[in-house]
Amino acid sequence: MPSFDPVRRNYASREPGKGPRDVDAAARARFLRAAVYMVPIGFAAGALVGGFIFQKLGLSQGFGAFLGALLGPVAAMGAVLGLTDLAGSVGLLAFAAPGRGATRNDYSRTKALVAHGEYKRAVEEYEGYIAADPADSQLYLELGRLHRDKLNDHDSALTWFRRGLRDSNPEVGMEILLTREAVEMIRKGRLDIAAAAPLLARLAERHADRQEGGWAERELAEVKAEMGKSGGHAGRERYDGPGAPPGGSPAP
Repeated sequence: MPSFDPVRRNYASREPGKGPRDVDAAARARFLRAAVYMVPIGFAAGALVGGFIFQKLGLSQGFGAFLGALLGPVAAMGAVLGLTDLAGSVGLLAFAAPGRGATRNDYSRTKALVAHGEYKRAVEEYEGYIAADPADSQLYLELGRLHRDKLNDHDSALTWFRRGLRDSNPEVGMEILLTREAVEMIRKGRLDIAAAAPLLARLAERHADRQEGGWAERELAEVKAEMGKSGGHAGRERYDGPGAPPGGSPAP
């Protein structure tokens, strides 16, 4: 029987092929933009300043201009990148200031951490918010997506989607969204397809008059067909979460 507690990961070392890429796409894009704008500006400014300084010192103005043209772009890009990093740090400090904790459905500070690649801290903050307010369905959705999209951790993502259905008593719209996310996670993560059956059956029964109920019925038919081909189940885990029959789904 699976645990609804997420697997604790060691973020200091990741398994090969798992986790976010080493390349920070946002930082790379910022560097390229700085290069496009600041290299020509730094070249011209460096040549002028270098020539002026060397002339005042009684040295070769041409050599000063040449040296300034080489160093100017480096200095200009360093200044721009340094200022943008400083602005980002100030923004994070402002969000983390005392008395600026996240309110219901407003997690700007944690989303800022995600935007800056601070995934471990973001996970810890979301888990802390859930401990303080387990009825907030949005938290489970955000944390599940963080594990899926940024940490490539399908097991933990599915765990949090399920826990959102089990623990937060979500409203209709959020229930449908969490169910769809969980089912898609099972399929994309190649997890036990039998785990999707009770989720889909519950959604189809509770919302038979909605478009989503029809979607759940069609998905459930496909899942049952796959389960029939695989002898009743097609995976590696047992599921007894929301909507599961007595005794849970078939164990492998």
